[in-house]
Amino acid sequence: MTASGLPQPGDFILLGWAVLMALTSRIVFPRQFVTIWALLIIYIAAVSLLWALILSDASILRNVLFYIFNFSIGVALFSLIHAEKAKAKKVLRVALYASLMTSLIFLGLNFNSGAARQVGGFNNPNQLGFYSLLQFCTLTILYSRQERLPVHAWVTGIATVLLTLLSSSLVAAAGIGVAVIGFMIRFRLAVRPISIAIGATIVLLSGWLLMQSGFTTQLINQWESRMNAAGRKLEGSVEQRGFHRLLEYPEHLIFGAAEGARYRFGVEANEIHSGPLTILFSYGLPGFILLLALFWLLFRRATFSEWIVLLAPLVYMSTHQGLRTTMFWMFVVIAYSYMDNRSQSDATIVARNA
Repeated sequence: MTASGLPQPGDFILLGWAVLMALTSRIVFPRQFVTIWALLIIYIAAVSLLWALILSDASILRNVLFYIFNFSIGVALFSLIHAEKAKAKKVLRVALYASLMTSLIFLGLNFNSGAARQVGGFNNPNQLGFYSLLQFCTLTILYSRQERLPVHAWVTGIATVLLTLLSSSLVAAAGIGVAVIGFMIRFRLAVRPISIAIGATIVLLSGWLLMQSGFTTQLINQWESRMNAAGRKLEGSVEQRGFHRLLEYPEHLIFGAAEGARYRFGVEANEIHSGPLTILFSYGLPGFILLLALFWLLFRRATFSEWIVLLAPLVYMSTHQGLRTTMFWMFVVIAYSYMDNRSQSDATIVARNA
């Protein structure tokens, strides 16, 4: 709907759902995690408001809405999960499968056999790659280590990997590679012969079907074109991705320069293409420390395999700004709620009763 791909029609549906949850359900959330998350949003809003006043540029406040929106969806999702975790997990699995089917439908409708990269129903290929990567990571968390993966879960995983590869996003492909390793360790595939047999059969069948459909040729051609362009992308990538700005304007690392108003940093200044570095430059050390604290609360609950799965989206965000993506924060909430190692307690707060 917009040049950046946000908001999408689904975002308005999510907002309506969050409002409905707030009006009709108990708002329940883990105290430490949501408190730090809220402090991060408040600081982002304060820095943005200050710069909007200094520059007389209200457009700076636009980015704050994304963070507030994602926080609202996250709290509503926490409430849904904590109401009845087992039932919510089933609902989330169905929602994930429906989301994948929607992605596949849009890919089919918008498939461009002459393009080097596919976009599906998104505004650019990177969005498709990141969203598909997050779908795979969410799928992995929504099945515990003790469960046997059903056939439809295998199919879903393979489809999300395919969608990621069709986006021809180099960092999304790297992320999905990391996530697959976490997936294999989590479900102990090396010591589960039945799982290996089922997985190998589905992979081989999927490969055969793709070869018959011509998708394999298309995928190979896409990646050949992409790899040929990789060398050119590396040249000057520091400047193109805005990383040099941290060295050229170090004074903003203290309290932050806010997002937007890039004319302050040159006519051709791009957005900083990194989630964590965007927070560091735009919201300074306080914002960066709050973000690290949030990730620390998340990672300390994880097993080894879950650590790997959690790292996968961060691989993507090392060179892209993914912190405004709602699906990322939904994955974080799901991971925080359903990871197998939950020995680190975080008391819940009931904000209101229906």
